[in-house]
Amino acid sequence: MFFIHFGEKFMKNLPAVIFSAIGLVVFMTGICSGRQNPSDSTLLRGRILYEKNCSGCHGDKGQGFAGPNLTDKFWIHGGGPKNITASISEGVPGKGMITWKDILSPAEIQMVMKYVRSLQGTNPPKAKAAEGELTRD
Repeated sequence: MFFIHFGEKFMKNLPAVIFSAIGLVVFMTGICSGRQNPSDSTLLRGRILYEKNCSGCHGDKGQGFAGPNLTDKFWIHGGGPKNITASISEGVPGKGMITWKDILSPAEIQMVMKYVRSLQGTNPPKAKAAEGELTRD
């Protein structure tokens, strides 16, 4: 039988080590898929927040499900940074999207917005049909 003793200090920090390792795997997965800029760590955090809070309605790749497709150039409420930030922050109550400003910090909302904008043009399989108006921003 082989036994390794890591020590009390290591074991005390084990959750942080595991979380860091998971973050690295998620980050590298994004880089390898070409979906994010490796120099922008806000995209990694935005992606994690998106996957936790948004993918249930907008799909794991932004392809749309109950909510609209976020990967095309058509937007119901505008596709510019200010429009996306407002949609996240204030929600779209008439469409079932909750207000996130009471759940996410302003910095987290900006991270999600940047990640959503990074999805533009990714063309995931089985994407929902375009909705809204063509947005050039």
